[in-house]
Amino acid sequence: MYYGVSQGVVQLNRFVPSTSSLSFLAQTEHVVASLSRLSRDPWLEADAPHPVSAAASTNSLVDDVGKLFRNLRDEGVVVRDVRKLEEYLLRFPGILNVLGEAVRAVKKHIPEAKLLLSLYQDPEIEDQYPVLCVRSRTYEGDFMERLEAAEDEFINHLLELEGWFQLTTDFGDPNTDELEEIGGF
Repeated sequence: MYYGVSQGVVQLNRFVPSTSSLSFLAQTEHVVASLSRLSRDPWLEADAPHPVSAAASTNSLVDDVGKLFRNLRDEGVVVRDVRKLEEYLLRFPGILNVLGEAVRAVKKHIPEAKLLLSLYQDPEIEDQYPVLCVRSRTYEGDFMERLEAAEDEFINHLLELEGWFQLTTDFGDPNTDELEEIGGF
């Protein structure tokens, strides 16, 4: 038996492994076990004090996703839809670096901002992508220009990748973690 991960769905298939496929089998089972640990860790939404249980291999994609979520937590980013985001990032791993760049750019241009990361799901068609929502104490003055300046720092990197990522604001209260169902959240 082996486990296959395809578009965020774990599939169980039967086959008799040959000697050459045993290392693939071990690696795949390791990825599935790591995904299970990541999806059970509640700290991402509940702000619990324990870190993600990372896989042993620092080169695995699962490790990279876990590291991104830990870094986002350390930066004060509120993460919603963790499982769906994990699935998306495993399908489009190039977005991992862009998310990190986006957070750094927003912190540079809007240091007072509160950031909320969620996965947008289009209600009419099968389309989804991560959305980083930026909230501020005030939206007057040059807020939109600063938001655009932050986006300018990473937007060109998206052109080279599969998948998408959106930086936006809902003009919401930075003292709440709730996202309104306005503007695609």
